[in-house]
Amino acid sequence: DILDLAGLGATAVAALTAQALPAADAAALAEPLLAQTGGNPLMVTRLLADLRRDGGPVDAGTVRAARPPEIADMVGARLDELGPDASRLATAVAVLGTDAALLRRVAALAGLAIDAAAEEVTRLVAADLLVAGDPLRFAHPLVASAALDRLASPERAVEHLRAARLLDEDGARAAVVAARLLEAVPSGEHWAVRALRTAGEEALAQGDPAGASRLLRRALVEGPDEDERAAIAFPLARAAAFAGDEDADARMQAALDAAPNATVQVVALLDRGDALVAAGTPERAREVLDRALALAAAPDVPEQLRAYAVLATETAAWVLGDPRHRATPTGVGEEAAAHALAEAAALALTGAGAAEDIAALATRALDGLTGLARLGGGFLATMALCASDHDEPLARLMDDGLVWAQDVGSPLATGTWEAGLGILAGWRGDLEAAALHCERAIALEAEGWDRHAPAVRAVVIIAALDRGDVDTARVAAEPRDAWTGRIDFPAFLIQRARTLAPEAAIATLRAAGTAAEAMGMRCPALVPWREALALALDQRAPDEAAALAAEHLQLAEHLGTPRAKGTALRTIGLLTRDAEPLEAAVAQLATSPARLEHARAELALGETLRRAGHRVDARAHLHEAVTLAERCGATALVVRARDELRAAGGRNRPRTADGELTPAERRVADLAAAGASNPEIAEQLFLGRRTVEMHLSRSYRKLGISGRGELAARLDVT
Repeated sequence: DILDLAGLGATAVAALTAQALPAADAAALAEPLLAQTGGNPLMVTRLLADLRRDGGPVDAGTVRAARPPEIADMVGARLDELGPDASRLATAVAVLGTDAALLRRVAALAGLAIDAAAEEVTRLVAADLLVAGDPLRFAHPLVASAALDRLASPERAVEHLRAARLLDEDGARAAVVAARLLEAVPSGEHWAVRALRTAGEEALAQGDPAGASRLLRRALVEGPDEDERAAIAFPLARAAAFAGDEDADARMQAALDAAPNATVQVVALLDRGDALVAAGTPERAREVLDRALALAAAPDVPEQLRAYAVLATETAAWVLGDPRHRATPTGVGEEAAAHALAEAAALALTGAGAAEDIAALATRALDGLTGLARLGGGFLATMALCASDHDEPLARLMDDGLVWAQDVGSPLATGTWEAGLGILAGWRGDLEAAALHCERAIALEAEGWDRHAPAVRAVVIIAALDRGDVDTARVAAEPRDAWTGRIDFPAFLIQRARTLAPEAAIATLRAAGTAAEAMGMRCPALVPWREALALALDQRAPDEAAALAAEHLQLAEHLGTPRAKGTALRTIGLLTRDAEPLEAAVAQLATSPARLEHARAELALGETLRRAGHRVDARAHLHEAVTLAERCGATALVVRARDELRAAGGRNRPRTADGELTPAERRVADLAAAGASNPEIAEQLFLGRRTVEMHLSRSYRKLGISGRGELAARLDVT
């Protein structure tokens, strides 16, 4: 009898790994070991023995690269027993790969008739080398490697070329054909150039610049003609720029030389400049973007691209901490709108403008931009409209940007728009949404995203501390050298200070102030380092604290938003222990969209009144603090407010199920219950479609229902 051993599971593989490799992380290696062996006990033990014999450190990459000779010998022996036809067929499957090994292709590559190939497949399946299906696949990746390794390197390269030609003639996707060409000897034929170029352009569009660079460089090796070489130059320059290749500048110059017109040259330079900004090389970024801006003035460059060039240059100037590097306002239409948006952002960031003027200028400018130029203004619009507390247009802009980024498959752009949505949610006091979007952005750092990382970490710290998650806040508060000098670094330092001991916090806040002033950023709403430092100095240097608070209030009054004035008054009230400025702060913040700041002011006023003996008056404000903090998801603030409420002799009010919905969730739920579609809700409430979906999902969960069909009855909407 033959005993058929079932495949091992992750627990068993981890146990075997711990015995064979005591110094390795057995749990982490279980998954790659299973992937390589399919849990086959014999292959697991032989692979572990091979790794132990090598004696070096073992990680997932080591496991995937391992080629145990015992397994290769075992596979070779089985194939020899099955005969030359079976061996040729197994080799064909290995060369074609599991994504392309359809039986008709395998038969053609192996030189077998389809019926004969089917018979050999049956024998290979019985020998536990192949798994039946179409396309065919090996029982385990190690078997595929062993079958392929039976070919000498030159022979293998020739077989890959044969496979690539067969796949191209059979209409396979360019990426499938190109994958075999990368392993093949150059053919010097047009079809190979076409497949590699197409696959490279697809990889670039899907956010894989390194893969695109490899494919396009190989296309050049195939000996393209002059027209083909010129067509490859531009996507290769873009890929090299975003992949951070050492010859990126040379590739960009080659693309510029081959470019048929100024429009293509501008796009190449903008891509290179954007990559240099992301790489933290400000001098080179400015040089390249200045060239793009100068070329964009050519009469044959489309107006939208000219506007995008303006916005890219202006955005880079701020992101790189060089606001004085400004483009000269020119043009009409979208180009003029781009300059207007840049001016609105400058008025906001420098603290030179009043909120109403900033909002009016930014809104008109954004309305004057279309397509990619509108998306290109995302950073500047966020600065201007958040500072002026007119952020309604931003949700739709960011939602459109995220949809575009995901459609083109760019992780870098996706990270930027996820970051924007997280920052906006934090600004509005929606801590759950803020944390969610910021976590998604941070997850894309592994794929190269880093554009607004300091600002994202600042939001993560706020959300974590206000939800009582100190550990997450401390992890997010770890700085990186590459962030120094960025526009959002002061905001990060302000929040980092909240995780530090008093003396270290004060030093960090002073550093934030120095950095902000050096960049000309004096906006009290966007970089409130003065109020944070004033509160930190309360007991140590009260005179300096008072002076900082007064200066902050002066800047806030000039800006003129209820948010800025309210938080400044709250700071003065906390320093003076005086209820009057706190009452004024509450009055201001009650008229602003700053729910979290309003909750803080209500709590501060309630605490102050209670300590002054006005317990009845205190309870009203503490109840409001609890309600607002709950709506924001600020659980730590809720706990503080409830503790104060009990100390004031009050009792916590019970909440009804629909009362658990935040105001934003309730507005969305009411419209959905009344029959409005998600796009209609987004249109009416100036929200992004994804934000509407998120609010509805959270509402269903809180209300204990499964979908919108139950909303009307649950909310008693008629």
